Amino acid sequence: MVLPPLILRLLLSIGSAVLAILVFPPIGWSAFAVVAWVPLLFALRGAKPAHGFYFGLLHGGIFYGVTMAWLAKVFVGAQQMVVPLVLIMALFTAFFARGYAVAQRRYGPGWAAALFASCWWLALEFYRSEIFYLKFPWMTPGVGLGPTWISPLIGVSGASFLLILAAALGGAEKTSQPDRSGADGCAVGLGGMAIHP
Repeated sequence: MVLPPLILRLLLSIGSAVLAILVFPPIGWSAFAVVAWVPLLFALRGAKPAHGFYFGLLHGGIFYGVTMAWLAKVFVGAQQMVVPLVLIMALFTAFFARGYAVAQRRYGPGWAAALFASCWWLALEFYRSEIFYLKFPWMTPGVGLGPTWISPLIGVSGASFLLILAAALGGAEKTSQPDRSGADGCAVGLGGMAIHP
């Protein structure tokens, strides 16, 4: 049975959110940080920018809705405040997804779009963590990965950059076999480099 493209994209976005949830406590399977964002970027492959925004919003809503559930205990008597906070956080993933969809349309699949994805993710992560009013640095790929041998060299943001780069290369559209094998090799290498103790 072949699923319609929209249903497949929705399932990939949801699956990516579930994998990302598994990266953070209480489960804390940090090795999943290497693959958690690949399904989302695969879902965005060839998507219209407006659709990309909604796939990112769906991913962010599920991911932050579950990983920020502890805030309901913080806002005793005002648990309804958690919903706007989750929505605000989900908007960052939605903006990323829309930007990545635009980049894929402009540059095509491959290195340029993957590099854009990494830089765009890093810019949004930096804004969310350092400039935005809420200053929310948690629940990023680099934080989920945890300390590795390369962490002192590149930091949490650098780890996020490499993980998103590897995910974007892993989810890149197949164009030609030699070109694709290079992207696959780089994605595997970046992921392995990040998790190797």
